Amino acid sequence: MIKPTRIVGDIEIMENPIKPQKIMMIIITFMLSLLFSIFLALILDLFKKKEES
Repeated sequence: MIKPTRIVGDIEIMENPIKPQKIMMIIITFMLSLLFSIFLALILDLFKKKEES
């Protein structure tokens, strides 16, 4: 059964809102894509060696 919406507390607005850290997101994305490409290269090399033998 779905209950109706209710107010839980007061709305708080921060004076200094948090900005997204663009440099951090770019660095994390670069590192993850580098790890993924290395992993993919190793998997593809494994399959290539299986086909040759």
